[in-house]
Amino acid sequence: MPLLKELRIDKPQQMNLKVASRFRDITTIYINSLLKVTVDEDEGDGWTEINLDLESKLRVVHFLSKFDNLDKVVFVGKDENGDDIQYFTTIDAYFFEGEDQSYPDEGGRQSMLSFIDLLSGGYNCGVLSKPFKISGLVCPDATNRQGMRSDSCKTCLRACRSFPLESVAEFECRGSSKSKGKAGRMCGLDVCLERAILESIVESRPGGKELLRSEDRLLRLLGSGMRYKINSVDGEEDVHKALYIVKYKQEELDEIKRVIEYAELDVKKLSRQSISSAIRQSFAINNGKIPPIDQCYMSESSISYLTDLGLPIKKADFIRPLADLIEYARQIVWVLNQCDSEINDDANEVQTTHHEDIQLDCLRLIGRFLLEIEDNPPIQQIINVIPCLANWLPNGVDECGKCLDEYSCKRCRGSSPKGHR
Repeated sequence: MPLLKELRIDKPQQMNLKVASRFRDITTIYINSLLKVTVDEDEGDGWTEINLDLESKLRVVHFLSKFDNLDKVVFVGKDENGDDIQYFTTIDAYFFEGEDQSYPDEGGRQSMLSFIDLLSGGYNCGVLSKPFKISGLVCPDATNRQGMRSDSCKTCLRACRSFPLESVAEFECRGSSKSKGKAGRMCGLDVCLERAILESIVESRPGGKELLRSEDRLLRLLGSGMRYKINSVDGEEDVHKALYIVKYKQEELDEIKRVIEYAELDVKKLSRQSISSAIRQSFAINNGKIPPIDQCYMSESSISYLTDLGLPIKKADFIRPLADLIEYARQIVWVLNQCDSEINDDANEVQTTHHEDIQLDCLRLIGRFLLEIEDNPPIQQIINVIPCLANWLPNGVDECGKCLDEYSCKRCRGSSPKGHR
């Protein structure tokens, strides 16, 4: 009989130490009972509030201490009906103080801070020892929505000094977990500290300096590009025909560039195979599975930026032939036609999130279809994009009049390592 590797906790009572002793081979635990999510649809576009379940909060550390082979712990939100929230991102929520801030009825903000402190205490006293990954937690002040963000946050500083070094090196900073969460990718604790402060703490810990200057750190960043899923027919779910587009956001590229400079890496000496494998991980979902190569497309502007940094990348490994991409013309046109529309139903949430980020890429592909495909491009499909082209013509070229590269143009607030092409 295969050993059980994964547990899902839906009620705090399920976190029982006697039960835990029966499942010593568990590597992944989903704790769905801690985060209680309330959505108020009456306030404009709606807002999401998070509170923590007290019974779950009191049990988590003791429960996790019983699993010697644990690699990953994921905290997933529950709605008011007790159902899991798909593609839930904690960083998007509000943590209010609450009317009564005294224990045990403190508001969501104080409750989350104290829970992170409980985890730090678990590591400090040795109850928690294995460096498993924890995903789904944020400092309530990471986004500074309530104006309380501080580089002297005691909870975040304590976590940086207490969590395993490997985990701290993968912490997010000041809301950087948002794009990863939207892509369905797990990420570490999102702290309210500046990146420089987090790294100074890591560097001060034994082995920290070597960790920050390692090639592995760069490879992790390359495997964290923003992943977009475009379903096959006007948002219908069909995993076999979906198109997956990966594009690095400007802040992600800036961080890659900064890490290369900080670690003084000679990128020309890096293995092309290891770089390519790391980039392909950006297409992976939480289970590590990468979609078929014919369903994957890497933004050409992202690849160009990385090659300008000197990384040994063969563009042909990532830039799909037009003859293959023409199959997805309808999805690409669909993205462009979302310029002035928004789809909010649950089934389409993940692929419509921030679709505007890849519209320039799709526009370039449409142009290439029309110019470079010899055997009758799919005019009937592409003609559907004509109405939305009017929105792009006045804005598609920067005031310099020279390019459509969002990493070069002021219009998109980026800067290419080598300027305009």
